[in-house]
Amino acid sequence: MRALARREHEVPRRGLEPLPSDLEGDARFQDVEDLVLSLMDVQRGLPAAVPHHSHAPSAPAQFESEAVLEASLGDLTTKERLLEVLREARAQAEEGLAEGRVIPESLLARDALRSAEQPGRLHVVAVMYEFVLSYFETMARWARWAEEEVALWPDTSRSDDLRRTVGVFRRALTRAAQLLPEARD
Repeated sequence: MRALARREHEVPRRGLEPLPSDLEGDARFQDVEDLVLSLMDVQRGLPAAVPHHSHAPSAPAQFESEAVLEASLGDLTTKERLLEVLREARAQAEEGLAEGRVIPESLLARDALRSAEQPGRLHVVAVMYEFVLSYFETMARWARWAEEEVALWPDTSRSDDLRRTVGVFRRALTRAAQLLPEARD
């Protein structure tokens, strides 16, 4: 997200209310002001910029995380290394949460919801930030849980408690069944 905030040209400031005095000087908000303004500009040029093939089916979602990949190979490493990788995954998720909060907090601090200059895309941005923050929340929650689970293991070579391992699968399947109608049938 930081990369988006770096602009090659200045965006003219159009009627955004100044930050409340207790937030002035907060680098998180100053760094994203151009990004917030850019989001406002996107709505104006978007119809011309979006190719007409936008009605084609989307490509399937892809997931990429070196920490999660390395954790998936945890039986090939030491317990200490696996715990370190899980801490890295949690730290990355927490960093994503911190970065992901900046724009919504900036919009709320500026009272964008009452501003006549609010972007026409604000509703779409809100939906997307729900996804972004939920994604990082899920990753952080999983990494915390995985750290606690792995801490119980004597080592990574094999399960020391098959019932606990099977219970993990059952809990995951139960949650999935709650979201997928066909899994409930």
